[in-house]
Amino acid sequence: MTATPSSIRSTHERFDHSECDHSECEVFAKHPFGARLRNYPMSEFIFHITSRAEWTAAQKAGRYLTPSLAKEGFIHCSTRAQVLPVADKFYKGQSGLIVLGIDPARLSSALKWEPPFEGAPPPGVSSGDVFPHIYGPLDLDAVVQLLDLELAPDGSFVLPSKL
Repeated sequence: MTATPSSIRSTHERFDHSECDHSECEVFAKHPFGARLRNYPMSEFIFHITSRAEWTAAQKAGRYLTPSLAKEGFIHCSTRAQVLPVADKFYKGQSGLIVLGIDPARLSSALKWEPPFEGAPPPGVSSGDVFPHIYGPLDLDAVVQLLDLELAPDGSFVLPSKL
């Protein structure tokens, strides 16, 4: 069985497609982003950029919440290919940032793959790309990788080699 993002997983399982390879799956095909979602298996890590201070506070509190969760209803995440464009657009020149590697299988909150919030994606990301959004707190044990986001002299970022 091919893994599907959780945004359609519950709909998929309600219609007893547990043995489906999705090539002929009507639920999958009718999902607005079905064709694009085929490229995002649940077995791949997703990533979230934050400050080391915010992550330390989350560990002390026992859960990780972001202002976007309260304001927009979800935590913004990226695929590996989206990390640098997102960092350069939203965090340019900031230091002390880290990248959290998240195992989607360990999330208790819903994970949805959606178009960029508020319109166009950052430069370097295709207009057809979808982004992972976590609809609820991020479970601390879902974070399986933590890497420093290195800042280049020009204020842009360098992708961590272990990412």
